[in-house]
Amino acid sequence: MVYWPLILAASILAALVAGNNLSVAVGSLVGSNVLKKNYSKILAIIGFVSGMLIGSEYMKSTTLALFPQSSFMLFLIISGTIIIFIIAQLTRVPISLTMALVGIGIGLMFHNNTFQNENIAIKIVFMWILAPISAIILSFLLGIIYKGINFKNVWHTTSTIKVLLLVTSFFSAYTLGENTLGLIINISGFSIESVIFIIIGTALGAYFISEGVLRRVSFEIYSLRYSTALISILTSALLVEIATLFSIPLSNTQTMTLGILGVGLSYKTRYFILKPLLKILIFWVISPLIGITIGFII
Repeated sequence: MVYWPLILAASILAALVAGNNLSVAVGSLVGSNVLKKNYSKILAIIGFVSGMLIGSEYMKSTTLALFPQSSFMLFLIISGTIIIFIIAQLTRVPISLTMALVGIGIGLMFHNNTFQNENIAIKIVFMWILAPISAIILSFLLGIIYKGINFKNVWHTTSTIKVLLLVTSFFSAYTLGENTLGLIINISGFSIESVIFIIIGTALGAYFISEGVLRRVSFEIYSLRYSTALISILTSALLVEIATLFSIPLSNTQTMTLGILGVGLSYKTRYFILKPLLKILIFWVISPLIGITIGFII
């Protein structure tokens, strides 16, 4: 039996996720002027939906382990996550859905004294700590390697990087569909109704509520050029894909933003704005704590 409040709430959350995470997938394309904004949105939507439909099975085991099977409780969980996301939208911060949503699941474990899945929670938290550190180190090393390469044909190199950036941007959108939207579709129940409504929510969110975060990640945090954009988005997509293969929800915004930081540090003369980054980092700490509190209360 279809529980419509859960499906509708999931579609709203998918819209918020698409709007808030669009910058992760295509912000580099917009910031480095490789692709126009509207075309970038279309590319991201196709990647989101493809990843969700093809790879969401990876998140099924984690969903079953962390969250209750009651449709009403799942509705409350998604509603709590929506509240957190609304706060993020008002502050124009690309907050981590993964941390907020999984935080609620962990809070429920504490509330119900159901610690049989504590190993999964520990594995997730460990990955949350390891992944951003890996993003900084990997993107920094790739930046150093790139600077050490002597490119003879500048125009050919630029054209090649543009193509690679398009491919990696789609791959990033695909991994977000697998991981983040995959988590939502599994929580809501993988039915025809939920798939249709979540696809609609994803498309609407990508088009109508992505402007603030897209502008922040594309232009305010770091003045991107082709090589730095490619390295940061590739680093993020690889880490999220690895996490997905191990059924671990992982923040795309976290890996992407710290990937930008890592490659920025490899260019010592580049201008890097720390204030937006610090604001994002603070919200990454706050969002799971809020999620745990909400999960414990409900």
